[in-house]
Amino acid sequence: MSDLTFLDLVVMQKMDANSTVEKFGTMINTSFFESANMLGTLKVKGYIEIESSIGGNSKISLTEAGASILQNAVGKDEDPVDALDNAVMKTLASGIRDLDKLQEALNIRSSDLAYHLHKLEKQGFVHYDVRSAKVNLALTEKGFNLTGGFRAVEQRGPVGEAEKEAHEIIKTSMPASPAGVQTAKAPSSPAPGAPPWANLGKLLGGKPAQKSAIPEAAKAPQPTASASTGAQVAQIAQPVQPVAQKAPSQAESAVAVQAATQTTLAQGQKPATKGDMALSKYSFYAQKYAIVIVFGILLGLVAGYLFFLQGKI
Repeated sequence: MSDLTFLDLVVMQKMDANSTVEKFGTMINTSFFESANMLGTLKVKGYIEIESSIGGNSKISLTEAGASILQNAVGKDEDPVDALDNAVMKTLASGIRDLDKLQEALNIRSSDLAYHLHKLEKQGFVHYDVRSAKVNLALTEKGFNLTGGFRAVEQRGPVGEAEKEAHEIIKTSMPASPAGVQTAKAPSSPAPGAPPWANLGKLLGGKPAQKSAIPEAAKAPQPTASASTGAQVAQIAQPVQPVAQKAPSQAESAVAVQAATQTTLAQGQKPATKGDMALSKYSFYAQKYAIVIVFGILLGLVAGYLFFLQGKI
């Protein structure tokens, strides 16, 4: 009897002497297949009996176990409202309508819940309706007034609102990056498609680093606040004289090449020579015109084979 549900009680109450499987669905507002499924479940539990007939309707009737359950339910209809009845009505007042969710919220046996719902329905505190093999429950005015307007579930804000507020607080508390700070630029790389000896030429005959065009006067520290205003205006009004760039002499070029060679040796690399440049050129052109070279070799082999055949004939 512990597997008894309130829906089982509702179905058994709707039965009479003329009930059949084919017409019982209309009595509980359920389709034929759903009502047949419910009746089959009651038969497995041993509450009803189904008399099958060939070419006619299958009659259904209560068994002794089913009749005993209905008798127990009717016997409890006059009991006073107890603590479990109040808990059921308060849970319904919170907005729960489904029978399974109601049982899960109360965490009680389905048979106990079935008897108490039957009692509350007979006393006018609860109303139910059956649709598509499911029971929907609701409080009547009498039942709601008895609960005192209790709301078990408080309204809460949308999920994730606290996380959004925390994110905004973190975002506003982060310090902004200074406007004057600039990221360092990556060193310039050779242009795409440049031959591999382009960088070697810098080691052999490259030009030394150019001197800064900013005059020493411009690099001098700015006047302090203690200086007079006239002196500051005069210093700012002075034009900046460009520094003439002097072409590097042969001695300077030689010194630059020697410094680059020493840097290469310090890094553990072999200094580039003219032979390396020539080899680099040959490998570059060999890779670039590899198809032409291979085609020329094949053409030469075919021509030689033809000459060999003509001489043999």
